[in-house]
Amino acid sequence: MKNLKVFISTIALTLFVGSVTFASSTTKTNQKQQLRSELVRLLGDLEGVEEETDISANISFLVNEKNEVVVISVNSKNYQVREIIKGKLNYRTVKASGIKRGEIYIVPLKITKES
Repeated sequence: MKNLKVFISTIALTLFVGSVTFASSTTKTNQKQQLRSELVRLLGDLEGVEEETDISANISFLVNEKNEVVVISVNSKNYQVREIIKGKLNYRTVKASGIKRGEIYIVPLKITKES
């Protein structure tokens, strides 16, 4: 009987910890999605980009105490894209809530131009 109580308690504790972890990761995903949406809004239309049809980049940045995006690096083969992204994002304020200040985020960016 005692072993059964310990076993049931262990199962209940495991399920509780698992559900808390799942809820936490879902919240993190929503916060990152909200931050990504803010970045897309700030980037807007990337006018002035050369005639390439597909452009990809990885943007490394952090959010400072004033909720400003500080671009660390933009990894792209296209120099023009790197400069445009830095100019449009660096020190722009974001409204995303629940993000950690000073944590480095990496967001992939892919642009496909229509012909």
